[in-house]
Amino acid sequence: MENKPFVSIIMPAYNAEKTIVESIESVLRQTYINWELIVVNDGSKDSTSAVVLAINDERVRLIEQENGGVANARNNGLNNAKGEYIAFLDSDDLWVEEKLERQVTTLVGGNNKMCFAKTWCFGENLNQTTDCFVNVALDFEDRDKILIYDFIPILTVLIAKDVLDDVGNFDETLHGVEDWDLWIRVLQKYEAIYVDEFLAKYRISSTGLSGNFEKHFIEEEKVWMKHIDLYSKEISSYRQWFANKKQTIIAKQNKNIFDFLKNLLKLFRLPNLLFEFFYIKYLR
Repeated sequence: MENKPFVSIIMPAYNAEKTIVESIESVLRQTYINWELIVVNDGSKDSTSAVVLAINDERVRLIEQENGGVANARNNGLNNAKGEYIAFLDSDDLWVEEKLERQVTTLVGGNNKMCFAKTWCFGENLNQTTDCFVNVALDFEDRDKILIYDFIPILTVLIAKDVLDDVGNFDETLHGVEDWDLWIRVLQKYEAIYVDEFLAKYRISSTGLSGNFEKHFIEEEKVWMKHIDLYSKEISSYRQWFANKKQTIIAKQNKNIFDFLKNLLKLFRLPNLLFEFFYIKYLR
C-alpha cells in the first residue's frame, strides 16, 4: 500500500492505571504503523496520566479533561483527530497485532466506509478467551438488523472520518449505548463490511455496563425511541423480542418469578424469532 492513510485511535480513560499500559502496548505492536493514539483522560483520580506520559512514543498523545463520561471523552478525541480513518479502543481492551493493517487493507480502494470484526472476550485471565458476541455478517441490503440490537463491537470498528463529519459524533445523553446509536445513524447512509476474523479482545468487567444489565436495558430503550420512525412493523417485532429477552434475564437476576415467567411466555409466542436468534448465535 503506497499511500498509507493516517489512522486516529481514540482511547477514553478513567481510573485506568491498572489496565491502560496493556491496551496501549497492543496498539504499539500493530503491524500497521501510520497512526496516532489520542488518550483522553476523563478526570481520573488515579495515576492514569502519569502512566500514559511515561510511554516513550511520539504517536501517543494525551488530552486532559474534567470528567464528562465516555461519549464526551470520545467526542473530545474525535475533535482533535488528524486521521483519515478513526478507530476506537477503550483503556482496558486489546487489539491483535494485525488489526489495523487488516482493516485498512479492507477499506482502501473499496466502496465501504466502515468495517468491523469479531472480538474475543476475557475476564481476569487474559489467556482464557471466549466468543461472547453475536457475530453478524452485514450486507447493506439488510442493514436494518442494526435496529434490532447492537452487534458491532466498537473496539473492532474502523471508519472514515468524513462519515462522522456527516452523521455527527456520539450522543452524550446516552450512556453505554452511544455507539449503537452512532452505528444506526451511519448505516442509514453508508455501507459497512464485516471482517470475519477475531481482531480484538474485550475485557468483561463486573463494574462496567455488563454488570448493570437493567441500567443498560433502560439506555437501549432510549435508542429505540430515538429512532422509532425507522422501524417497520417486522423490525419492531424483532426488537420487541430482544427487549423481552433482556427483561426475562433482568427478572431472573432480580428473582422476580412473576415477571420472569411473563416475559418468558412472550418469547415463546414468537418461535420463529427464538429459532433465528439461536441459529445466528450458535449454529451458523
